[in-house]
Amino acid sequence: MLKVFIASTDIADMASYERIRLSDYRIKKIERLRPEEGKKQSKAACLLLAYALKESVEVDEYTMEYDDGVNGKPFFRNRPEIYFNVTHTRGICAVAISDRSVGIDAEYKMPLTPTRVKVLKKRKFFVPEEIADFSLREGIDELDCDAFYRLWTAKESAVKCSGDGIGIGFNKVVIPYFTDRCECSSGFITAFSTDEHVISVCSVVSDIPEVEWITE
Repeated sequence: MLKVFIASTDIADMASYERIRLSDYRIKKIERLRPEEGKKQSKAACLLLAYALKESVEVDEYTMEYDDGVNGKPFFRNRPEIYFNVTHTRGICAVAISDRSVGIDAEYKMPLTPTRVKVLKKRKFFVPEEIADFSLREGIDELDCDAFYRLWTAKESAVKCSGDGIGIGFNKVVIPYFTDRCECSSGFITAFSTDEHVISVCSVVSDIPEVEWITE
């Protein structure tokens, strides 16, 4: 099983804690955030997680007992057979639910400049093969925005799937050039694109994700 749920962060304005009950763990996580935009994104993602759990495995989020695994990746102590991952960015949030390890990442497609890519390269987020395959050369006149964010979200979903985290895993996983699907050391990656966002999900199983776009 591999299911992906995607929604606008505007769902945070449409639903209240009274209508959709959330766990104290999630509410505290939301309330800690500043500024308000970050709080809105987190609330939307938590509400979407509650919806996803109910729809896919028929459990209530507020009954889940959270714990931190390797490198802080959360899991359900009382339901360890349910694997989940959450992501949010400007305008969109997404949740992956599976019966095996899974990671998901969404990014808003900010305009790219050679200078910004150069900074990211210096931080060793990319390996030489990726720099060549995804055309992230210094001084390039036009950068492929979709390709860049496919690479970025693929790498982040992969390290979230493995549990390594960005600080440890980014320079360990190598992403081959792809448009929709690829395989890496962490698992199988599927990417989705909209006009403003790129979303990638990584799973240790080769299943094609079932995707549900949540509307108002």
